[in-house]
Amino acid sequence: MTHDAKKNAIWIASYPKSGNTWMRLVLQAYFRGGWLDKLNDDQDRGKQAANVAAFESYLGICASHISCEEIMKWRPAVLHHETQKLDKKTLIKVHDQAKTSTGDWMFPKAGTLGVLHLVRDPRDVVISWASHKGFSIDQSIAYLNMDDKYNWQSITQGHTQLPQFMGNWSTHTQSWLEAASYLPLLTQRYEDRLLAPKKTLIEVLDFLRLESTDDLIERILNATDFKRIQSLENQEGFSEKPPEMERFFRQGTSGAWRQTLTAQQRAQIERKHGKMMEQLGYL
Repeated sequence: MTHDAKKNAIWIASYPKSGNTWMRLVLQAYFRGGWLDKLNDDQDRGKQAANVAAFESYLGICASHISCEEIMKWRPAVLHHETQKLDKKTLIKVHDQAKTSTGDWMFPKAGTLGVLHLVRDPRDVVISWASHKGFSIDQSIAYLNMDDKYNWQSITQGHTQLPQFMGNWSTHTQSWLEAASYLPLLTQRYEDRLLAPKKTLIEVLDFLRLESTDDLIERILNATDFKRIQSLENQEGFSEKPPEMERFFRQGTSGAWRQTLTAQQRAQIERKHGKMMEQLGYL
């Protein structure tokens, strides 16, 4: 079988707190016939693009023994290798930019079925990120605006994720919009998923060439309704929730920035990211 025939990688790419986990749960429900009974049964929720174990297996060295620059140099080759091993459609979580910090494409064209690029109003992202990390809103805005940001630049033994180059919110978003010239890519706004869940789900399934029926779509929507997911988290917790977070699935709404951010905080975000916000319809 040629490489081009094995298109099994579905990259779920987003800046943090933009609906990545929710989308993976939706597609997990699809692959299970429209059912989602447990949040923590992650058999179909997929892989992590920055997985340390896959990197170390490919190179035969401990990632904590080499520099961030060396890790980033090797990550595209590791991702290409891992993509070619996939024997079924697989969801892969991504918080990286589409390119490495040196400007090379990070993700392989061969083996890629498609990229779901998820975006969210950065004024809401900072609120959710502050809750996720235990930051103040001002700390969260500073994080969003950091131009040369990695999630971290060194790892220790026991880390499960490699360094991921994210940059600021605008450059992250721009990198993925540009990737549409290289990879099959669908950009979808978090806010549109809230307003039109059925329409946006059909759009995703059509883009990925996944067969569906009206009954299946209704089952998926019912199974992954945000209030139901919150209820499941109340019952069993959620394995991806950081210790400092009270809960992972917090509100699932848009526009909280209107009541939460000060005029100065809104202006700070809009000055930095206004051009991209206009492009996506947020201003």
